[in-house]
Amino acid sequence: MSFVAIFYGVNYFTLKWAFAENVSSFALLALRCMTATLFFVVYHKVAIKEKIKDKKDYFRLALAALFGVTLNQTMFLWGMSLTSRVNASVLMITTPIFVFLMAWLLKEERITIRKLAGLALSFAGATALILLGSESKLQISGASIQGDVLITLNAASYGIYLVLVRPLLLRYNTFTIIKWLFIFGSIPNIAIGIGPLLSMPFEQLSYWGIFGIVFLILFATIFAYGLNAWAMKRVPSSAVGVYIYVQPVFVTLISAISGLGEVNWQTIPFIFLIFAGVWLVSWRRLPSPSKS
Repeated sequence: MSFVAIFYGVNYFTLKWAFAENVSSFALLALRCMTATLFFVVYHKVAIKEKIKDKKDYFRLALAALFGVTLNQTMFLWGMSLTSRVNASVLMITTPIFVFLMAWLLKEERITIRKLAGLALSFAGATALILLGSESKLQISGASIQGDVLITLNAASYGIYLVLVRPLLLRYNTFTIIKWLFIFGSIPNIAIGIGPLLSMPFEQLSYWGIFGIVFLILFATIFAYGLNAWAMKRVPSSAVGVYIYVQPVFVTLISAISGLGEVNWQTIPFIFLIFAGVWLVSWRRLPSPSKS
């Protein structure tokens, strides 16, 4: 999961190299899904060969694919093309909030005063960060309200995906689940992006633009999805929150050190507000040590 955090953190920067050359987010969406689906299908056929035992699991797979691939990837790439690296990475840490809300709806979690306070703090921080992302107010950041809203929707869809997919990961091989997630989830993404992909001038891209596309597909998709699903079978759900928290810290530090102009004193209080809210919702009391 540490590798996943690094891959996603670096992806916020390398992806911008592709967008800087006017690469369509929908073209990247189609290319990402086509390549990853082909890889996971071939790998599964050669190395795994496991079949889905219960036909009812196909419905849950399709639902998890909708949130974990279709909506998640569409909103992320579209949002990243419109907002800043820092805003995108910070808003992604609201994912545990949506995990909690989904678990509550499924009656796996209960509402408490502490969790309500956490929800309120994170909502306030995210709302303020989105409003501050208006280009008319913070042109230097490269952020926009539309981009921030899309990234927040991406975080919501990813949070729902984590809740839906975990029971499947506990019953099947990691790559069996990933294969079906991409088969189901990639169909609408390819349909949306095939037009822009066919008209994309690959020959005009610089080496940096090509590197950004390759990194997205290889490290932020194939390796990240595979490692993340593999780890979710072996670590508690709280670990998911840990690696999500690492991303904005990593991205913010690099942005500040490299002088990219994406961090300012107006946004820092709201970043901490989001962190505080997520901590309140995600915090678990450690069991008291048993007396001998």
